[in-house]
Amino acid sequence: YILIISDAQYVLGSSDRLFGYYEEALKHFELVLDYAESAGYSEGVAKAYYGMGSVHQRQGNYELGLEVLDKSMEIRESLNDRKGISDIFSIKGVIFYNKGAFAEALSFHNKTLEIKAEIDDQKGLATTYNNIGAVYVGIGEYPQSLEFFLKSIEVKEKMGLRNALSKSYSNIGVIN
Repeated sequence: YILIISDAQYVLGSSDRLFGYYEEALKHFELVLDYAESAGYSEGVAKAYYGMGSVHQRQGNYELGLEVLDKSMEIRESLNDRKGISDIFSIKGVIFYNKGAFAEALSFHNKTLEIKAEIDDQKGLATTYNNIGAVYVGIGEYPQSLEFFLKSIEVKEKMGLRNALSKSYSNIGVIN
């Protein structure tokens, strides 16, 4: 029963995060953490920390976001959760990109790419290609950015993700 409540709180926190209700999202993720810890639900604890880290990233609280994401990473590694690990690498890449630390961002996105390919997460690959392309734009290496944006488009087209194509095309428009 408590796991269902924990997972429901996670969904509510994720929804609030997407709509920009960051304080509400943090409250939901704190509840997830409380429920998950009380039930000994390691995956739920990792999800709670991930959710909190993603909120802090969106708020621009990068150091706090990285700190919380490290807690999630520790648990994900103990569970050998490759997808969870890759998702944390991805958000860390976004944080370093936002900080203007492009080498670190690229390093994390390349780690993400490796795992996404290993676990055959096609949607995750498309997102990661897009993120890597954005980093290359940030450092002014436009031919490399175009290469990764086109890879993202290729995956999205194969998957039929027509709505997601606009972001990749928009990114190409930035470099042309």
